[in-house]
Amino acid sequence: MGTHGRAISPSREVNEPPQDRDIMHTVVREVREETNIDLEANTFLGKMNVVFSTVRPEYSILPLVFLQKMELDIRINEELTSFLWAPFNKLERSRGRTMIKNLEVSVFHVNEEVVWGLTYRIIENLLKLAMEN
Repeated sequence: MGTHGRAISPSREVNEPPQDRDIMHTVVREVREETNIDLEANTFLGKMNVVFSTVRPEYSILPLVFLQKMELDIRINEELTSFLWAPFNKLERSRGRTMIKNLEVSVFHVNEEVVWGLTYRIIENLLKLAMEN
């Protein structure tokens, strides 16, 4: 898990030895190592569509969705500097627009934080999927 802006994204460096069988094992291992969350204890709901950065098109994120029923003890470290919990109904009501880097962008306002960019797009896609199902 690395923080990119305020987004959290599991990743594996190109030069890292391929110790994982597949992307799922990479994500489970990285999340456990870097946040103390055991994804294997949660329900895997599925993969979403890949999201590409508009600023750095070579960056892509494949969101994997797990059902987490309660807040956990998250470990803050040099790779994860902050996090927040937000129920879907609060996210739905927190949409807005604000100025960031001289651009007006779509955001979620959650617990005094502004969620925008790739994180906003991933969450927006997740909310749309949830509404469809």
